[in-house]
Amino acid sequence: MKYIEDTKDKPFFLYFAHFTVHDPIEGRADLVEKYKKKLRKHASRKRTCISSRRQSDSDGLTITERESLLKLPLYQGYSQLPRGTVKIKQHQDNVQFAALVETMDEAWDA
Repeated sequence: MKYIEDTKDKPFFLYFAHFTVHDPIEGRADLVEKYKKKLRKHASRKRTCISSRRQSDSDGLTITERESLLKLPLYQGYSQLPRGTVKIKQHQDNVQFAALVETMDEAWDA
């Protein structure tokens, strides 16, 4: 911060790779609780916001292999559509991840 203040009238390049939203996905306890409450509040809303996109052929998986993977609990709620298109979840329900995102946002305000 001191460098930025001292050189604020001169151009400079800053590369800041924030690690906050990467594994392990473990949010701050107070923020996790905040997002648990928010999720419970909105739990009655039917979430059908799903977008589809073409699955890249470069992933090395056949349609049959993708269909097998989609039977695993990890991929519950996703499905294989015609021509390798997959459903993409368009709403956030991971309270740990939401807490990490807020923590990252807070870091920019510091």
